[in-house]
Amino acid sequence: MKPIEIEELLKATRHDKPKIRKSALLDLCPCRVKANNVKIWDRLLAMRNDEDASVRSIVLHNLCDGSPKERKEEIVNAVEELAQDQDRKLRRRARNALAVYRKTGVINSE
Repeated sequence: MKPIEIEELLKATRHDKPKIRKSALLDLCPCRVKANNVKIWDRLLAMRNDEDASVRSIVLHNLCDGSPKERKEEIVNAVEELAQDQDRKLRRRARNALAVYRKTGVINSE
C-alpha cells in the first residue's frame, strides 16, 4: 500500500460517518497493509474509544491481527479496555482474546 493511500485512509478514520470509518479500518487491517506503520497503530489505539460499537469491533480485530511485538503492552492494554466495553458482543470477543493471550502469551488471535 502506498503512503498516500495510507494517509487518505487515516483521514477517513476521522470522518463523521461510522460507515466510512469502518471502511477505512478494514483497509488498514494489518493483513492488507503488510507493514508496521506507526501512524496506523497510533490511530488504531486511539480509536478504541470510538463512539460507535461497530467501529470499535473492527479496531479490536485489527489490534489482534498482526500487531507489532514492540507494541504488545499497548495492544494488550487496549484489548483490556475493550473487555470492559458497553457492547456485550465486543466485550465477549475482547475477553476471549485476553483469555487466549493469558494462556499462550499471544495477542494476535483473531
